[in-house]
Amino acid sequence: MNAINTGTIVRRVVSIHNIDMAIETTLKTVATELGVNVSREARFPELWNTVDNPYTVQFQKSLPLASEIRRIHEGRNAVQHRGSIPSETDLKQHLEYARQFLDEVFLTVTGLDLNQIFLSSIIENADVRQMMEMAEKNVSSNPKASMEASMKSFMYAKILAQRQLGHFDPTFGVFDPRDKTQLAMKKSVDEVAKRLVDRFSTVELGIDAVLYSRIRRIAPHPMISLGVQSPADVAIADTMQSNYTESNAWTCYNFALETILKWQEMGL
Repeated sequence: MNAINTGTIVRRVVSIHNIDMAIETTLKTVATELGVNVSREARFPELWNTVDNPYTVQFQKSLPLASEIRRIHEGRNAVQHRGSIPSETDLKQHLEYARQFLDEVFLTVTGLDLNQIFLSSIIENADVRQMMEMAEKNVSSNPKASMEASMKSFMYAKILAQRQLGHFDPTFGVFDPRDKTQLAMKKSVDEVAKRLVDRFSTVELGIDAVLYSRIRRIAPHPMISLGVQSPADVAIADTMQSNYTESNAWTCYNFALETILKWQEMGL
């Protein structure tokens, strides 16, 4: 969990956001594991209740530390909406409660504690899961490797989802591939057509367009070619060196994880 309980104001702001994000992502992951549908627009209290009810039925106990986790979320909201920065003491307490929460939830759901499990362990596709675990391992120690792994995972999962929906020629077959003149014209049209198709598929696949736009600004760019058979086959074009930060690595990882789990839930 990417959180720092001491340091500058910026570090404390990033930490409270990351603590809250780790809890929210865990709740969504548990929801997927329990077969519970969570509305994309669900606010944190609704998310908690939606997960807590089936969790209690399944494991004969409620989600742990409800009041403490609520205070963490309120602390994150205070930062975002009122500019209130948590003290080092408060942040240290938030971090301890979050670790206890994650430890107990993971142990209850999977039989493994926090140090033994990755959030991406719930991904069903073995190749994507392995690449996402690599992304998670490297978030702090090697943000560049982590961001590349996240984007390779996202792009490969997107390819699989698009295949499920029906992969098609972006120019809808209007050019005859046997005609050299038409084939030459198709190459110039393909570039524009692919952008349009990508925009349409973003909507069809339920990708968060605002967050995706931010990801494209900070992340290394995944490129696909014929014959892609695994995430490792996805080529990567570098972003600016200054973008390879731990914070951006977490942003890419969480975007990829939540999107992949959404497609998994949709059966794509």
